[in-house]
Amino acid sequence: MFWYGAVDIDRKHLVVWVLLAGSPSRLPAWYFPSKDRADYRYDPELLAEIERMRDTVVACFAQEGWPDSERVDVGFDSEARVTDGGGWHYFK
Repeated sequence: MFWYGAVDIDRKHLVVWVLLAGSPSRLPAWYFPSKDRADYRYDPELLAEIERMRDTVVACFAQEGWPDSERVDVGFDSEARVTDGGGWHYFK
């Protein structure tokens, strides 16, 4: 898990990424469960687990008093895909 964003300018720019282990072909790319429609090519149990992980991340921000914690962007992708795509550069 890592984050980026110009939070010193405005906290709305925060993006948290959760990188998932497993075959990239079985994992969605650039997936934001709060924004994207569920892609039915993927296992519904996987998508439900991703939603639970997003809820956990948001709850942690809420517990720490982060303003508008429900608006924190939490994205999911394959760790292997990110590594193959150049690590940090994959997200540019």
